[in-house]
Amino acid sequence: MIRYDYQDMMRSRVGSEGVDAADLAALAGRLAQARLALDAQRQEGKLGFFDVPKSRPSLHPMLETLTALPPDVETLVVVGIGGSLLGAQAIHRALVGLAKPRYRHLKVVFAGDAVDPQAWLDFDASIDWQHAAVNVISKSGDTIEPMAIFMLCRERLVKARGAAGAAKRIVATTDAERGTLHDLARREGYATLPVPGNVGGRFSVLTPVAAFPLLAAGIDIEALWAGAAEEAERFWMAPPSENLPMTFASLQYLLYRQGKTVSVLMPYVQRLQLLGAWYRQLWAESLGKKIDRSRKVVNVGPTPIAAQGPADQHSQVQLYNEGPHDKSVTFVEVDREVVDVKLPTPFPDIEGLAYFGGHALGEIVRAERAATSEALTLNRRPNGTWHLPDLSARSVGALLQGLMIATAVAGELFDVNAYDQPGVEAGKRAMYRLLGREGFKQ
Repeated sequence: MIRYDYQDMMRSRVGSEGVDAADLAALAGRLAQARLALDAQRQEGKLGFFDVPKSRPSLHPMLETLTALPPDVETLVVVGIGGSLLGAQAIHRALVGLAKPRYRHLKVVFAGDAVDPQAWLDFDASIDWQHAAVNVISKSGDTIEPMAIFMLCRERLVKARGAAGAAKRIVATTDAERGTLHDLARREGYATLPVPGNVGGRFSVLTPVAAFPLLAAGIDIEALWAGAAEEAERFWMAPPSENLPMTFASLQYLLYRQGKTVSVLMPYVQRLQLLGAWYRQLWAESLGKKIDRSRKVVNVGPTPIAAQGPADQHSQVQLYNEGPHDKSVTFVEVDREVVDVKLPTPFPDIEGLAYFGGHALGEIVRAERAATSEALTLNRRPNGTWHLPDLSARSVGALLQGLMIATAVAGELFDVNAYDQPGVEAGKRAMYRLLGREGFKQ
């Protein structure tokens, strides 16, 4: 079971820069209302991300799709961007080294945001297209970056295997009923997996959007779902004072109201380094809004920062400790290592080397996280820590679900629509016009 230690977020520990316990307790009524509002939306068929882990509707079709790929396929190229890619990348980075495949096992690589020409050429040169398949992910098929890269990937597959052979090596994860990619898949005969209509891209990490490539990589998607389902159940059952997503969202909301408008996520686990990028999109795109639900202009939203411990102790923590009082820092720590490495003590007479001899690397990393937290607290900088019992699919699933739920709760507290992105759509329309798409020209 994951834990969230927030004591160093509180005024009792960091003085006036922290959250007053009375203010946190005073949110209990609003939090209860927020949970009722979220449940009502869920019952209406919205906010499907709450129920995906428990219902697990996609395992059988994903397995069928995976086993139907030609037997000579060795590499799965995953093409997407934003919410269609970041979640899968983050979990793959965290767990692929621990994978124990139960089904077919492929090497999984990610593309789609590499529209820089040199980046594409470098990626292209790394792929053996004779033994590759492509999973293209786009709900609509109208997002230019992944579709442009997909056109190049398809061209390579056709050159390597012919048009019919290429079609057998393409899986389209897209809307089940409509859209450019849906229509193309039907015309070309690609295998398809659905993007649930009631799950937005940045909340889709436990749907086939990320689950299919993770399954192909040998990651235990069922354990991932199990951890996420447990965390969702805790959210629905636990009172606000014992509810981790509610507590995290509340503290971020109250600190934002106190001028702490920057929210840093800093995992102290190398394999979780991409979690920050996923969180950054989730928090920014969900909560950064011009108007609230009453159509009042509010221009709200915490600015999320992705940091990585311990490396960023030597690049960003100076700013966090002594710069503007506009930040809160959230660490992520794993309490128990799957493996660890004990350091030798070859120079016992050199104090600068001898003091850490005999300690394990995991022990050193945890000490660095604790020391960074202590320094921030002494400097009156609010900070908290998510604790995972271990680095496993179950724990990672619980954390991801907890952060998605916290985002939904924060949307209720800020009174904004956490599931749209009009600011992004404005940029897309401008890009269509600049590239001469029909219907978008001046």
